[in-house]
Amino acid sequence: MAAEDVRAIAFEMRDQEGIIEKFLEAIVPKTQTVSLSEKDPLVPPELLGSAFLPLDRTIEQRVRAALIRHRDADSEVGAEEIVIEEIERAVDAFGLHDARSQALFLVGTVIAPQLTPLLHVDSDDVGAAEGFVGELQQRIRREAYVMHLRRQLCAGGAIHADQTKIVADLQDFWKPWLNRLWSRLHGREIRPRPPAESPKELLTGITRSVILDHRARIRKSLERSS
Repeated sequence: MAAEDVRAIAFEMRDQEGIIEKFLEAIVPKTQTVSLSEKDPLVPPELLGSAFLPLDRTIEQRVRAALIRHRDADSEVGAEEIVIEEIERAVDAFGLHDARSQALFLVGTVIAPQLTPLLHVDSDDVGAAEGFVGELQQRIRREAYVMHLRRQLCAGGAIHADQTKIVADLQDFWKPWLNRLWSRLHGREIRPRPPAESPKELLTGITRSVILDHRARIRKSLERSS
């Protein structure tokens, strides 16, 4: 089947109500939560403004990110070409053009809802993450700030106002993790020479990136209160 035929079928599927939900049901257990878009049926991205979920990212967001990547790479690509490129990319699967990026994002969509830093899961439980996902899970849960917040929540203790957003991130860890994964894959498509890293290294790096962001926000909060 030609690429044009695949794209035509994809366009038809976008108009079907509940298509994203059906897709997620096919790859993610019902006990896990993840979302790719707030729109149903799926519609083309807005031109202006901002949106959080990967499939809802506006053309403005995509172009701004692309401009930064091109600037950092000292690229001479013009703004008009970048806009056209991002509009075309927006209609591809997951808003990504490269098949490897699409495959990695699909893998990430399966992994993301399994990362539950604040949920107490014993190693013998059916829901316990195993293998590579288990490694990522333990990496997050070993963080001092995560253990502290888990203890506070379990004890019914008060959470500092500055940390409520971090608690929200940890409760729905898939949101910042999947959002950052999409951004990284989008950036790799734009850079002329993508970094030579394995899928495992990339996904581990995404986890580390979210953790570092949390640490920075906590440190900033402590500096303000000192």
